[in-house]
Amino acid sequence: MKKNYFILVLVCVFLLVTIKNYAQTKATVNINSLEETDEGILIVKYSFDNIKSNEQFDVELSVKQGYNNLNVSSVTGDIGNNIDGKGEKTIEWNLLKDNIVLNEYVDVQLIVDVHEDLSNLSLTNLMLTSTLLPGMGLNRLDRDYNYKLMGYTGYGLIGTAFLFNSMAKSSYNKYTLELTDYDLRAKYYSRALTYRTVTNVFIFGAVGIWLTDYLWLYLKKSSLDKKYSFISPNNNFRIGAGYNNFANKPMLNLQWYF
Repeated sequence: MKKNYFILVLVCVFLLVTIKNYAQTKATVNINSLEETDEGILIVKYSFDNIKSNEQFDVELSVKQGYNNLNVSSVTGDIGNNIDGKGEKTIEWNLLKDNIVLNEYVDVQLIVDVHEDLSNLSLTNLMLTSTLLPGMGLNRLDRDYNYKLMGYTGYGLIGTAFLFNSMAKSSYNKYTLELTDYDLRAKYYSRALTYRTVTNVFIFGAVGIWLTDYLWLYLKKSSLDKKYSFISPNNNFRIGAGYNNFANKPMLNLQWYF
């Protein structure tokens, strides 16, 4: 009995480690081209990678000349709030209108605030989705980990439970049919009890995965609702092209010489 529970614990530990190792990539932004036209327009083309369908981006262009931040006001295109992440984006900065002359080394930085639209993800729909496959609802809220591995493991436990239940029935049938050899009869009965115990362990493990997923989903959805309801947009997670491991967040810096 203890051995069976030990096997179940190992399965759960394997599941958690596997989910962590299958972490999905966070969104990044890449500058594809940077060009100044004869009319004094700085054109920045960029695009996003690894985006979620419900992610939106607040884009800001920052330019430094030496230690001074330049006035970036006369900009048009894909800049500002609620930019979707699909396709290539273009920002045009009118240098002449802002009285800017780029005649030395400058540091161009693209800064992006990320936020998600969760208004269409009700807890009820997420629960129904996770009923079909545990972890699917969590993956709709958070792509950082492959939570659907919970569901695959859950169905694997159910399949294993059916297998051992079939073996238990087979052993019990042999027990009822064996009427002459009492030692063999006792062996069949003991084996049927063991298989029945293993069946229950795997069934309880599968039920535990579904219940854990429901609780985890409820807690995560509640925390995200609070996060997006009360945090100021200025304090959102900031990303750019590339990833700064020391700061634990992506950032893009592009050096440009004239």
